[in-house]
Amino acid sequence: MKKEKITIAIVMAALLYTAAPVYALQYSITDLGDFGINYAHWGGTPFTSFKINNSGLIVGNNEKGAFIWENGNTTELGNAYIGGLNEKGQIVGGDDEGIFVMKNGEKTQLIRVTDSFYDRLFTYTSDINNNGQIVGMDRLDGGDRNVHAYIWDSSNEESPFQIFTDGKVANMPTAINDKGMVTVQSWSDGLFLWENGVRIELTDFYGAWDINNADQIAGSVKTAEGSYHAALWEDSLITDMGTLDGYTSSTAWAVNELGQAVGSSYNIGGDNDNIYWPSDGNAFYWDSESGMINLNDYISPDSGWDLIWASDINDYGYIVGVGTYNGETRGFLATPTPEPATMILLGTGLIGLAGIRRKTGRHPAVQNI
Repeated sequence: MKKEKITIAIVMAALLYTAAPVYALQYSITDLGDFGINYAHWGGTPFTSFKINNSGLIVGNNEKGAFIWENGNTTELGNAYIGGLNEKGQIVGGDDEGIFVMKNGEKTQLIRVTDSFYDRLFTYTSDINNNGQIVGMDRLDGGDRNVHAYIWDSSNEESPFQIFTDGKVANMPTAINDKGMVTVQSWSDGLFLWENGVRIELTDFYGAWDINNADQIAGSVKTAEGSYHAALWEDSLITDMGTLDGYTSSTAWAVNELGQAVGSSYNIGGDNDNIYWPSDGNAFYWDSESGMINLNDYISPDSGWDLIWASDINDYGYIVGVGTYNGETRGFLATPTPEPATMILLGTGLIGLAGIRRKTGRHPAVQNI
């Protein structure tokens, strides 16, 4: 009977934890360093500021260039940018030598400056999926606006580099999932979803910034009043996430595999009239059960932090983004507290069972953060 009670307690605690919204926890904040906005290669937007995978590896871009953050240690990459990160720890980016993939500090050059299509300012990587497929944009024929979307697939040995936007200009892929579905932000031809040559129009969507393996797309819609609301696109249905109290607009910059989204809520007007560079506002978390919440309400009021935008969330609820710390613009990592791996133990009161978890494997993010 005692064994049965223990089992039931563990199951109940696990169910309580998995059902609880992330925001029900408090967050501790880790400083990721100075964040000076770099407008080159979209480096100053939430779209490319910081990304995190399920192992707790963080990559980012600022005015100094690109960097990698892991276990409290920062590796500066200098005059480079990072476009994407996958669960295998592969990082894709570019520098003066060309486009590269990096893992465990080892860099493999995919496209070099000697390649005919490489242009330091316009050949850009946006994302890499777990199959190693890379998407980005490339300027062809020397035209400033003649920017096309491409996919790099190393499994296509004959021609790994493929343009797929049918001659349309100013097309920038923003994300690719493991099915090879690509979201494309186009300034000349509207937003669309691309998969193996098939184009799906993202009707009524204004921004498309991330896609998960459930084909959910995080972005925004434009309202009749002219403001923007964070939104989730799924099977041609759009869920309006709304805004935080006191703000007229919002954008969802990322969505994880659980359909949880993060972004920023802000006001349009004055010096902050561009949704791609919200200079004020508040970072938010959203899920379908809990709605949109202000992350600043779940950190210590004495922390000195003001969280402005959230740019990514992993599947364990760890969030990265940009805020101010004592008035200085900084990158942040928001860690749920208690951390997810220990919450089940705290819920049951069976701290002695920690040995069981050590045998079965700890929470990946707890290992590395």
